[in-house]
Amino acid sequence: MGLLPVMKLILFNPPAPDGRGFTREGRCTQEAGVWASQWPPVTLATAAAFLAGDGHEVHGVDFPALGLPVRDLEARIAALRPDAALWTTGTPTLAHDLYIATLVKAASPETLTGVMGTHVSVMPGEVLENSDVDVVIRGEPEGIIRELCRRGNGEGRITRTPGAIAGISHEAGGGGPITLNPEGGGGASASNNRGEGESSAPDRAGVVGTAGGGVRGGIGGGGSGGGRRERWRLSDVVGISYKDAAGAVIHNPDAGWLPPEEIPAPAWEHFDLAPYRLPLSGRPFLIVAPVRGCPYACSFCTAPVYYGRKLRKRPVANVIAEIKDNIRRFGVTEFFIWADTFTADRKYVRSFCEGILAAGLRITWTCNSRVDTIDGETLALMKRAGLWMISFGLEAGDDGILAASGKRITTADSRRAVHLARAAGVRTAGHFILGLPGETEATMAATLRLACELPLNIAQFYAAAPFPGTRLYEEATVRGWLKTGGGDGNACGNTWGRAADKEADSSSAHEGESMAAPGPEKNASTTEGESTAPPRIPAGPGAGIPPAGDGGGQFSPFSQNSAVLELPGLSAATVDAFRRRSYRAFYRRPKIIAGLLAMVEPGAAVHLTAAARRFLKWSR
Repeated sequence: MGLLPVMKLILFNPPAPDGRGFTREGRCTQEAGVWASQWPPVTLATAAAFLAGDGHEVHGVDFPALGLPVRDLEARIAALRPDAALWTTGTPTLAHDLYIATLVKAASPETLTGVMGTHVSVMPGEVLENSDVDVVIRGEPEGIIRELCRRGNGEGRITRTPGAIAGISHEAGGGGPITLNPEGGGGASASNNRGEGESSAPDRAGVVGTAGGGVRGGIGGGGSGGGRRERWRLSDVVGISYKDAAGAVIHNPDAGWLPPEEIPAPAWEHFDLAPYRLPLSGRPFLIVAPVRGCPYACSFCTAPVYYGRKLRKRPVANVIAEIKDNIRRFGVTEFFIWADTFTADRKYVRSFCEGILAAGLRITWTCNSRVDTIDGETLALMKRAGLWMISFGLEAGDDGILAASGKRITTADSRRAVHLARAAGVRTAGHFILGLPGETEATMAATLRLACELPLNIAQFYAAAPFPGTRLYEEATVRGWLKTGGGDGNACGNTWGRAADKEADSSSAHEGESMAAPGPEKNASTTEGESTAPPRIPAGPGAGIPPAGDGGGQFSPFSQNSAVLELPGLSAATVDAFRRRSYRAFYRRPKIIAGLLAMVEPGAAVHLTAAARRFLKWSR
């Protein structure tokens, strides 16, 4: 019986292109802008829990949260020389995030490089063809990362055997027969863990990668090559794409979704938690993720790519134990309850709240919600259990726009939910998207009126962003709505286009995911004839993007803070201008200013002053 490997691994959120704070967390890639907070890297910390449980040496770093530049990443990789370097990616920073692979290879040539995120999950072939990335982790990453790191060939100290690992094929000792274990994803089959009709297969997600490109000797199934890279048996790992020794892009079968009872609490001890503070109070906070999956089908959302459509609820007892442990070990009593839509199952929400009350936990927390999944009784219970703010994805002030986007709510639903929250004594944040298909200046004006009429404490206004993996992206591509600046002779031209000359802010929340007020610091709109396309992926392994300063590269305007859709009768420039107008109209009201000031605590006063100055400059 063979032993599994024990390896040295680094998990990280890479530096942002210009060195500012930047969160990359599944469907949410967001700059820590004016009042936005830097989020703790819950995906990386959860993966770290799996890896540490297998006995690996784990190093976790959130470079943008710590304000660390690219050169610090290079130095760490050179000193550590890890067996594998795995990091998060986002659409607004994609070219820069993939360039990181070139830097890692330069600092430690034998280190396996792997990336995760919704964009790379949808287009792994293009990523592999045009970067120095060795492995693309498709979809929910933590369980896949665990199995990937069990495929190395390091100095084995773990006593688990290949026969106990789901989702792989292995050879019995002494050259025995090949055995196919049950499907992966934490031991449950894909068919048992997906919603009806679900698949995360590359061809469903729009994968366009094909064979070709550079040769990576020793990576994958049976390749020969020198160094530590030949140790990896990537052909055994479900849920990844990679290049084999001949340079062909290989898409292994999908991994199943993790069973909720097997999802561990994040191993926060592997990360420096000092940077994670609530933006107005300045108090430390952490993320707790009780629920994964989203059963809805909004045209603009990539959530199903990462967590699927089936709602997976962790046992409440496990979640309460995690909160208790966070209080005990880290002294944190503020939490962001992380879920695409936490209130999708109100019975579960009530059990969660009753668990908090029964345990006598004195905590405060925020969460995301849909306006059609909440009621007054549940809100009152959530308030008693510590809820202080709830975020609603309101999206639009026109019922026709809401229907066309697949949101399945009405403006009447929005009004009802916000007023119910106010009646329960819970603060509210509303999130709106401008420039969705069918939008006109009149419908945008209706959205702004709704935002100002509702008793919201916070509002965020985004430009519709057709991220790969969404129905909006497919429609925009077919109809030619994407403002890409023309083709560039690269396979990625229609997706990412040419590099823009101007930096752009890159905040992209939706469905109520912020814990504070707006994030944009500067307008991302462009002058007539100027490209708004994000930076292209470099053509070919090792090509790289020349770094700009300490950050290395630049932001893409392909985000929810920059309009890239040229709709019939509605230009991207018009949408960008209306976004600025919306922020001014909402936040320059005395009652909103007073409400924000009421949330400020002494420790955050200096931060708020600087943030207010930046916001006024941006919105003038």
